[in-house]
Amino acid sequence: MSGATLDRRARSTGPADDETPREPPTVLVRLDAADPSRRRRLWARRVAAWTGARHTLASRFASTSELLDVAAKREMRWIVSGLAGEAGATTTPAIDGDLGLLVRRAPGPVLIVQPWAPAPPPAAAAAVVGVDRSDESRAAAWAVARLLTPSGAGGGRARLILAHGCTQHPAELAVHTKWSRLVDVMRVERHPWMTALARELRAPGLDVDLVARPRWAPELISGLARRMDATLVGLGASSRVEGRRARVGHIHRHILLGTPCPVLIATPAARARGR
Repeated sequence: MSGATLDRRARSTGPADDETPREPPTVLVRLDAADPSRRRRLWARRVAAWTGARHTLASRFASTSELLDVAAKREMRWIVSGLAGEAGATTTPAIDGDLGLLVRRAPGPVLIVQPWAPAPPPAAAAAVVGVDRSDESRAAAWAVARLLTPSGAGGGRARLILAHGCTQHPAELAVHTKWSRLVDVMRVERHPWMTALARELRAPGLDVDLVARPRWAPELISGLARRMDATLVGLGASSRVEGRRARVGHIHRHILLGTPCPVLIATPAARARGR
């Protein structure tokens, strides 16, 4: 951790209680010049509140490897980070290799807060999770479900949508496949694993809906998030290795840059821990 400047002051998410021993922080937020509004810290505190953690730890790191080292040694359950190149008003946010490394090796879910993401609401009432058969997407669905709270819907029920779209653009698929066939294949009834996952996730105060359509996954997920004013979007980790660098997959890149709210990515490590 030689190069990291740690903010060692515990960030309480609840009333102070000097009689109660402080719990170790479980939410790690990455601070840097690319987040002048400190919106990531606001989201980290809210994640801590939604998950019952008492404190967050805000830190500056010389590298992503250093961040991962601290996260592993301190057993952080959640990480809040952002995109590269956010500082300038005319700078286009980028998804660099460091983000791919973070997504691939993080010990828990990673919440990516883009520069256009709104401030977090008091409670998370709605979310969209892009799902497939992978264990990572299941981990993402469980992580997002844990963040949703019925009180965010005015005391009513929270809503989670499990969305399954095409990883290849339908216009390209239609070159070799009849459209009627695509429509039939992308019906919810054709994917019993979606129904099984929804059954596992449903809980008092939480409704889980299923959407499967012959639309390109980034367009489907981002469109649903906008229409339902989602608090966040969830995805299973998907990164590829180029040489010695891990790169974020193209589906994730489009969703990160095209979704109006933060994106939570569940990592392979989070899957292994059953989170």
